[in-house]
Amino acid sequence: MRFGPVGKAVALATAMIGITIGALFGPHAASPAAAATDWLTTRAYFNDPRAKGAASNVTRNLITHHFDGATRGSIAQVTTWELTDTAISNAMIRALRRGVTVRVILANRNCAAPAAKQLRRAIRSHAGSFVRCISGSARSAGGTMHQKSYTFSAVGSVKHITIVGSANATVEGYADQWVDMFQHVNRPDVYAAYNDVFALQQADANLPRPYRQFTFDTGHAQFNPVNDPTPTAADDPVHRRLTALPKGQGTVIRVASFGIRGKRGNWLARDLIAHKRAGSTVIVLTGPPASDAIERRLRSAGINVTRAFDRNCATGKKSSCNYSHLKLMTASFLRSGTRHYRVWTGSDNWSPNSLNSDDVAHRIDGEATYRQYVPFIDTIRRVY
Repeated sequence: MRFGPVGKAVALATAMIGITIGALFGPHAASPAAAATDWLTTRAYFNDPRAKGAASNVTRNLITHHFDGATRGSIAQVTTWELTDTAISNAMIRALRRGVTVRVILANRNCAAPAAKQLRRAIRSHAGSFVRCISGSARSAGGTMHQKSYTFSAVGSVKHITIVGSANATVEGYADQWVDMFQHVNRPDVYAAYNDVFALQQADANLPRPYRQFTFDTGHAQFNPVNDPTPTAADDPVHRRLTALPKGQGTVIRVASFGIRGKRGNWLARDLIAHKRAGSTVIVLTGPPASDAIERRLRSAGINVTRAFDRNCATGKKSSCNYSHLKLMTASFLRSGTRHYRVWTGSDNWSPNSLNSDDVAHRIDGEATYRQYVPFIDTIRRVY
């Protein structure tokens, strides 16, 4: 059993979308928390499990808003590890009855949950809509369906919406977890990329080269599984990312990984330590399943490691506790005299299983998004 240092904190009275904006972001930073009704903007949405009321349900409210606003004749496509939140399944059913095509790909081991069964029953009478229960990865042997993403062809007058991040369609996702979802709107290129992968996933057929990647003018998306059933560091997109970043003073890396562990966790820890030894600033937040040995290894190299979970979180599952479920990395660095800013979010846990699962790491470039994510990560550090 692993114990964090701090119990569950009380809610902040002024919390909106998980954090207080004025205090954290300052007058010149881009705010991730516009009014709670502003659900159709390209930006990040954060959930603070300590908050009360609507401020504690941010990721759920984003998704239910979109299903309730989806235009008749439009298409919504979902990949998720779990569907246990009846507020989300009910919103999906309302959309079905309104004439929206709803397609869901779900890990088979979670298809018997009541919310999933409710949706599966309702969807049978709607041609073109489905719930696919996937055993293992949808595009290769081994692994699992673990991606958390949504695409909506139209919500009201807004088109080509893509949402990706760390939140499953669960009550736990807003009640207990620090999670994020990043949303692109009016972006047919991002929308098409996710739907291209969805088409492969719904076929549920093993591919000799399942890995896919797409480049956008605002970033990049990498979709596991990788192309090797027994991957090494050379096959790991995160290893390549870390080694490509400039090392030394001026580079700041923040990692918030729910489950960094195993052989992969060790080779990524080695990469972070190489950055630290070269003078980069490295900050790491872990979740309950992270390896104690890897944490000790990082700390012994002088890296600041925060156990971002309440002390009663034994595993992060079936516990009444708050914990980080994030799969984040941010980086700020200098290259050719210019400062660059990057955020990576998605479903990749930095664990061995992720490399052969349906997982995505989505990069967003630019200072505005970076200025949304860094204060959120630093808020969690202060709590624990």
